[in-house]
Amino acid sequence: MNKQSFSIIGSNGVPAEYGGFETLAENLVHNLIDDYRMEVFCSKPNQSVELREYNGAKLTYLPLKANGWQSFFYDFFSTIKAFFTSDILLILGPSCGLILPLNMLFKRIVMTNHGGLNEWERESYSPFKRRFSWLNHYVAAKFSNINIVDNIELQKSLRKNFKAKSIVIRYGGDHVLTSKQIDYSS
Repeated sequence: MNKQSFSIIGSNGVPAEYGGFETLAENLVHNLIDDYRMEVFCSKPNQSVELREYNGAKLTYLPLKANGWQSFFYDFFSTIKAFFTSDILLILGPSCGLILPLNMLFKRIVMTNHGGLNEWERESYSPFKRRFSWLNHYVAAKFSNINIVDNIELQKSLRKNFKAKSIVIRYGGDHVLTSKQIDYSS
């Protein structure tokens, strides 16, 4: 049996040492590795040794940070590579949602976890960054096969702001084996 390939984009990588998206990535690797060929995109590690794999998942390092101003480029290059190598892309935070229309060419299953509530409204962001964040969320919401949120309020916000449907999956991903099967064909 030929396994489908599954890429996780947008976290700092595994093993989890940073936060919620990394914990999610680690739980998915542990629980789905028997069913998928997994690849996790990772920021350059603080230590000098890069792992080639983790629990059977291939680790691909980029010389960029997954957070801050580099996140757009980190996600951009990860997503482009994944379009060529993966059947399923899980994007954790749509900092480069603008490139998702390219999936019309690749026809991959794209799942986007939208992360925090209305990031485009953060007062700490400049007006440009707010507009850019809103645009990335908007395009990601429209061009993802599945939009994922971690709470009901964000689900309501995606529906109100982008007229996008989403499913609620609470953080952590440790319940992945008990969740109902998702039909990717719709």
